[in-house]
Amino acid sequence: MAVAVPVTVTCPTCRKPFVTQVRNIIDVGAEPELKQAFLQGQVNVATCPSCGQSGMMALPLLYHDPDKQLLLAYVPDQLNMKLEDREKMIGELVNALMKATPPEKRKAYLFQPKTMLSPDRMIEEILLGDGITKEMLDAQRKAVALIQDLLDTKDDEQRLQAMVEEHKAELDYQFFLLLSASISGSAEAGDAEAAQDLEDLRAKLLDVLEPALPEPLPADASKDELIDKMLAAEGDEALRGVVISNLQMMDYAFYQALTNRMEAREAAGEAEQAEQLAALRAKLLELTQELEQQAREAQQATIALIEALSTSEDQEQAIREHAAEYDNYLFAVLGGMIDAARNSGQSERADKLELLQNNIVNFMEQNMPPELRLLSSLLGAEYPDETKQILEEHASELSADLVAAMNDLATGWEGRGAQEAADKMRQVIEQAKALLPETDADEEWKSV
Repeated sequence: MAVAVPVTVTCPTCRKPFVTQVRNIIDVGAEPELKQAFLQGQVNVATCPSCGQSGMMALPLLYHDPDKQLLLAYVPDQLNMKLEDREKMIGELVNALMKATPPEKRKAYLFQPKTMLSPDRMIEEILLGDGITKEMLDAQRKAVALIQDLLDTKDDEQRLQAMVEEHKAELDYQFFLLLSASISGSAEAGDAEAAQDLEDLRAKLLDVLEPALPEPLPADASKDELIDKMLAAEGDEALRGVVISNLQMMDYAFYQALTNRMEAREAAGEAEQAEQLAALRAKLLELTQELEQQAREAQQATIALIEALSTSEDQEQAIREHAAEYDNYLFAVLGGMIDAARNSGQSERADKLELLQNNIVNFMEQNMPPELRLLSSLLGAEYPDETKQILEEHASELSADLVAAMNDLATGWEGRGAQEAADKMRQVIEQAKALLPETDADEEWKSV
């Protein structure tokens, strides 16, 4: 096993020396958790205990995945090493890996490491080794962008229907797998509101699509009812539809109920029914593995995008080029990366990611219609003084339609139990009403 070793480094900010742990070899066969850590930029990051400065160190690196027979080498340009010195360094790392590898597992690929020109290129090669091509990442991003576009129109029945007609060919089982993965991803990231919005979208798509996926079971349905529905599904596609529609119910308790029923049939001598249940369990495991792969691809594509944006030399231009890819899931992943960096003491990385987050938000706000930009400003302002000042500065933009939109927003929050936010919006609505032109002060909006 290639272990982390202590080295003494000098902080570039306060110039004080300190000891930190570094790795020159990442062997995911021995330590699988290092793969995700590397993809998220959490390997070879040093934090100065004196001033708190944090950053990724420029070190030679060998990445090894024996299952994929993948061996990648990277030597940073910052080290200004001659070609022969680079090759010697890579050779030493390969020799160290070979010594830690049992003789029976030493294969020809270990003598031919691929040299990468940058960490980003190394990440691309790792994803390619997982079967995730650039074309797949691009397709994934397009599907995520479509989900966001549909989210933006889900409360406008006419526009949603038009978008469904336009993109009907793209709204296939793979799309719904990604949508289900996004729901699970948002829920796991702690963004309950985003998860609920995505569930609402899925329900509305199921209503308007022909042929539609099966309706999900009621929230109070039992695990046995779900098993019965799966057993009644005719063919793999029908079963896949039941899985996609009821994914939230397929937890440990569900599989335990399925196993208990199978064992009960075996004990009762009902061999045919027991075999049917065993076949169902095997098929469900296959389908859920497919969904997990979709979730991993979505997460890896999002992480790769975040890393590319955060390290871009012209971040403003890079943010503009990916304008269609900013959605709730990206912000949930980005928030998780910021928290992980803060919790591990990587203050510089956390600050860098927070700056990216702010720059994306600013870009989105600048490209919003004036009404949405005004709403965004009001949501972030303190009531009553700041909200009143913003409303007065934008009095010419106030209208009955805007007040109605604010009311819809407050009603939505009340439906989700966010009473404090809804109450604030109701108070801001009263401020806005007082500033509306008299021509707009009719019964239609007065009743809001």
